[in-house]
Amino acid sequence: MADELKQITRTADGVFAIDPEGRIILWNPSAQKILEYTPEDVLGKHCYEALPGRDSAGNLFCFKGCSVVVMACQGRLIRNYDVQLVTKTGRKVCLNVSILILSPKRNGPIIVHFFRPVPGLQRPESLVEQVTASVLAVLKGCNGAPEPAADLSVSGASSPLTRRETEILMLIARCLGAKEISDRLGISHATVRTHIQNILQKLQVHSKLEAVSLAFRQNLIPIQSSGPTARFPHPLQQLQ
Repeated sequence: MADELKQITRTADGVFAIDPEGRIILWNPSAQKILEYTPEDVLGKHCYEALPGRDSAGNLFCFKGCSVVVMACQGRLIRNYDVQLVTKTGRKVCLNVSILILSPKRNGPIIVHFFRPVPGLQRPESLVEQVTASVLAVLKGCNGAPEPAADLSVSGASSPLTRRETEILMLIARCLGAKEISDRLGISHATVRTHIQNILQKLQVHSKLEAVSLAFRQNLIPIQSSGPTARFPHPLQQLQ
């Protein structure tokens, strides 16, 4: 395994690897060049502490038990994604990240991250189109969005989300930010952000837009449709 990891580092991409506990065990010269951290700065530290990445809206993307680690431990394919990090000198940099999973027999997977700078975090238009198609398939020509209902259960859907998480996901779909959700529900801003991170982890997605798209496709958000006045989220507004 050590020889295999050594070969992996010979690339222009930045490369770091983490063990099943999330600790950084490999950091190549290109990673140092891109992010300015030396091996001594990061080796042995948890990746979410040493490299707290954020999405395009500034939401914390990297945290303990993030969806990347969960999916890797399940042996699932992880598609590449974009994330924003801060270099050692405080410069913000946008990176595109690809994942390679190495699976030693005993101690669990080694998760190798390959990353390279990109011009900026782009809005995933394909996901926007998926959400749009899902919404229009339910009801054409609607306006507005649903209020969280007293009964948040969805018939026929087996949701991994709690009642509160479902309520928050509905408010996200209505394009409310964390502070607005906090004010509306009477809970702290930090609690809202924790719920959002739990939603992303449970749905195994990387962004709020992906979470809303998945929720529509799998019927995790109850849609109140009763004729032409039915109301549900507009998918094209500030979901990231």
